[in-house]
Parts: sequence; structure tokens; C-alpha cells
Amino acid sequence: MKKLLGVSLLALTTMFGSNAAEAVSADGEARINMIQALTLTQTQSINYGDTAVDGAGTVNMAHSSGAITCSGFNSHSCPATGTTGAFSVSGKSNTSVAVSVTSNATMSHSDSSTLTFIPSLSSTSVTLDGSGAGNISVGGAVALTGTESAGEYSTTNSGGVPYQINVVY
Repeated sequence: MKKLLGVSLLALTTMFGSNAAEAVSADGEARINMIQALTLTQTQSINYGDTAVDGAGTVNMAHSSGAITCSGFNSHSCPATGTTGAFSVSGKSNTSVAVSVTSNATMSHSDSSTLTFIPSLSSTSVTLDGSGAGNISVGGAVALTGTESAGEYSTTNSGGVPYQINVVY
């Protein structure tokens, strides 16, 4: 009887135990599509040219044409046009990228006085052409107090900080 009970238990354990240890597996797939990384390069610096003011006001440059308008003061010298900033962007062909200004610029004078340049973009979106190239034009505004020292104010002078442009797929 003990032998019969032992054999029965062994048969049950083997039958149920093998089902509990049964396993299945399957393959899973993974993919990634690598695209060309974006590059952004300044190809032309902004230059307002010579400006003489006799009071507070704003010097504004159109990003499309470089046309300059001065307002808020009686300017003795407000240039008609300046040089717009230009950037080239490259990446995946026939793809749209978002463009934004991430910071204004600080233009510094050799006497440590500063002016703030507030950039404006030709577009907040650029579609890269069939070869993956696109262009961005930059204009902007500089507010003046009318008490600025004569001489060059630039982001490249000591204490100057360049503006930043950002592009994202």
C-alpha cells in the first residue's frame, strides 16, 4: 500500500510538475532610423553701421532686407540699411525644422557700457531643401538711451555675449 501511494504521488508530481516548468519564448523586433544631425552655422554677422543719436530711442533692422528704422529720437545719422545676420542649417532633406531665439545679445563697449540686442527671425520654421540645406535671416532691435559712448558696441568685445539661435527637428 505504501508502495502504491508512493508511486501514485510520484506520477502526480511528474505530471503536474512538468506543466509548471513549461516555458515559451518569442523574438521581439527593434528598429531605429538614424537621420542626419542638424548643423547650424553663422554665415554673416549683423552690422547696423554708424548711428548718431541725440536722445533715447530704438534702432530696428528688418530681418528680410536689412532696412533700418530709427524711432524715438531725432537722429543725426540713422543708416538706411545694414547687414542682416545669416545662418545656414543642414539636416535631413525635405524636412521642416523649428527655429527659435534662445537668448538676446549683450553688446559691450571698451568702457564696459553695454547695449542689449533683441533678435528677430525671418521665420520660426524652415523647410530644408532636397539636399538638406536651409537659411535663416536675423534682424532685430537695439534700445538706446541717448547717452551711449562713441565707439563700437559688439558681442565680440570683452563683456559681450552673443545671441543664440536654436533649431530642432
